[in-house]
Amino acid sequence: MTFKLNINKNKLIIGTIILLLEILLCIFTYYSINAICGIILYTVGYVALTVFYIYEERKKIVNIKTVFIGLYSLMIGISPIVYCLTDFKVQETLYYQFPIFLLGYLCLIFGFNFQMVKKSEKVKNDNYDAMKIFAIIILCVSLLANILFFSKNMELFLSGDLENARIDAQAGNGAIIAIGSLIFPSIGMLYYCYKNGVECKKVLIFALIVFIILNIIKGSRTPIVKMVLLIVLIFNNYKKINFKKIFRIGIYILIILVALQVLRNCMSGLNSNFFTEMKNILINGSINFNYIYKTFPGKVNFQHGYSYLINFIMLRPGSDPDFTLWLKDIIGLSYAGGGLTPTLVGESYLNFGIIGIILSMILTGVLGNFLNERYFDKESCPFWISYLIVTFIDMFRGGFANIELNLLTVLILYTSYKIFKEKIFYLRRKNE
Repeated sequence: MTFKLNINKNKLIIGTIILLLEILLCIFTYYSINAICGIILYTVGYVALTVFYIYEERKKIVNIKTVFIGLYSLMIGISPIVYCLTDFKVQETLYYQFPIFLLGYLCLIFGFNFQMVKKSEKVKNDNYDAMKIFAIIILCVSLLANILFFSKNMELFLSGDLENARIDAQAGNGAIIAIGSLIFPSIGMLYYCYKNGVECKKVLIFALIVFIILNIIKGSRTPIVKMVLLIVLIFNNYKKINFKKIFRIGIYILIILVALQVLRNCMSGLNSNFFTEMKNILINGSINFNYIYKTFPGKVNFQHGYSYLINFIMLRPGSDPDFTLWLKDIIGLSYAGGGLTPTLVGESYLNFGIIGIILSMILTGVLGNFLNERYFDKESCPFWISYLIVTFIDMFRGGFANIELNLLTVLILYTSYKIFKEKIFYLRRKNE
């Protein structure tokens, strides 16, 4: 596998200009110059970089790299701007984030220019009947795991405090939760089979309804949003969605995310309204990075990659916290509910500082371009590549450590499916 760097004169010029803005922002930060000037410089640099990217990709703007750009902007990029404009008191304490987030954005787009030179494995000619059977099997297994999970923890979920109940229910149930989450890929497989003419509509609708109900009861927002993205990505492989529709879908996903948060707060007996939760979601990346920046390395040393092991440690018997809960505890926070989601930039910083941000965002850009090439490769299987893309998407909010177990699940599931499919083929050939 080899990579080549594809940078033309225009990219070099705009990159140099943004880099000069980055240096200027660093000077502003170091000498504590007026925060409003920092906001203006940051906004100009961010918008210029985004417009240039859109111009370069204008012929094929609906792609995975654009999804990465949108997620970085939503979860990280616009957070300090929204936070500073909605709360003027924090301007003087948060403008240090502008050069850091712009640097991460620049490195992400730079990483897009590394192109992998390699043909993919031909896997699109799939056995849809075998996939349908496999999907139903893992659907049944996941439903049994969910029944077991709720039978053990139903009292917690009926306590009226959903924020704390959903966290307490995770203790010692890591394996059951992982198996129960297989309902997600089973729905994706069924939808993929349905798009290819396989009769499975009733099972698909049943699985979707159960999936939504289970996640509402558990107070989980992310799986529902990821399911929408998975279906959109698979659908787009058969009928291309234009940029306007993709933009509208992005708005709908944000609305769904906010609505589910309001519903979770109501189920926890908390006062909540739509616009407040919308603002909280948009500024969450800035708030959480601020916690991390104040803690590492001033109070706690850089972790040098330890955070990537925490979710694997959680799988052992006992009640070890996951990465987000570990981070919440080590920073010293005690709010109700889940852990602290650091964003990809925050996770990179708490491990290796600014150097970690530069390297991780370049690698994320390389990954985005790689996934984009595979997504548009006619020989790739739409379900598996879409499932892999959706798995990576959550790292922008929770960091890479937060998706490691999901990636392991993808690998195990893909390997199991290949073995199952080959067995089905073998039995059919034997019977023939």
